[in-house]
Amino acid sequence: MTSTISSKGQVTLPAVLRRHLGWKVGTKLTFEEQGDCLVARPAFDAEAMRSVLGCSADFEPKKTSQDVLARSRGYRREDL
Repeated sequence: MTSTISSKGQVTLPAVLRRHLGWKVGTKLTFEEQGDCLVARPAFDAEAMRSVLGCSADFEPKKTSQDVLARSRGYRREDL
């Protein structure tokens, strides 16, 4: 499969790849240069993550599982 870079620097991803990867309209991508290759991945969406976390809706990347459990319990086990 090939695609051509437009004068605006845009590339159209072939539909078969988008379907296979589950990428839909509006999917945000991050790009990483690896040698002479370009790797595209869906960007981490913290808001989308919060919407499915239930009791962990106050997700913060540096929180540990112990922090999350303590908040949901209302206490830390080591304090008992």
